[in-house]
Amino acid sequence: MASVQRKNIAESDIRTRSYLIWEREGRPEGRQLDHWLRAQAELKAEASSREKVAAGTTRPKAAVSTKAESKSAKSDGASKKAAAPRGSSKKGARS
Repeated sequence: MASVQRKNIAESDIRTRSYLIWEREGRPEGRQLDHWLRAQAELKAEASSREKVAAGTTRPKAAVSTKAESKSAKSDGASKKAAAPRGSSKKGARS
């Protein structure tokens, strides 16, 4: 028999998550519904993922990163490999 997924997320959890999304985006006006629906979708996806892990149908992921975080990580790796060109520092720059 298939497991029953918990689809009902507590309103207080959605409210908290939508507030965090709102703050992360710089507190824009007029985006309440978008933030609410996104928070609801994120929480449902997380609950579904937890249920799959508990049922043993999938392995847990280490951490979910945003596109901005993954771009940052890629650029950090590239900058460590390549040295800065000579004369690029502000220290000896002439006006």
